[in-house]
Amino acid sequence: MTAVSNSSPLIFLSKIDDLMELAKEIHKNILISEEVYKEVVEIGLLSEKPSIKNNALKIKQLASSGFIKTIKLKPHRLKHSLSERLGIGEASAICLALQENIKEVLIDEKAVTVVAKELGLKPLPISSLPIIAFKNGMIKKEAAERIIDKLVLEHYYLNASDYKLLIRLLE
Repeated sequence: MTAVSNSSPLIFLSKIDDLMELAKEIHKNILISEEVYKEVVEIGLLSEKPSIKNNALKIKQLASSGFIKTIKLKPHRLKHSLSERLGIGEASAICLALQENIKEVLIDEKAVTVVAKELGLKPLPISSLPIIAFKNGMIKKEAAERIIDKLVLEHYYLNASDYKLLIRLLE
């Protein structure tokens, strides 16, 4: 199954190899807009911070391999109005999903999730991938818990109740 992604899920995929492997097992490929590519790769490669540059290189390699595909966004009536409420990357990810008729959108920001749902899309936070993989028998509970913990260690925001909910979903 193909999904569309915003910037932050791609960044966490590039930081956590186990999570990237799950994404490859769950999704045939991931589509991103040119705006998202610019945010995570082009701007990332210009960074002075080695970790950001490394993440950008990983995402660029995934794009070169064909797993991540950059798609030109056609003019969309919603893009401008969404860009006023959301960031350009988030707005372009939602518009790309609508353009390509893809329901699943990898999005972590709550405000963007609300907008995606309003437009009939199925937003998936990156933290849902270990749960999906566990429920489909791809990984064991302990492996899913480790990946969730790695997300937190990499500064993925999960409040205590969301963390507990994710762990409960592994029961």
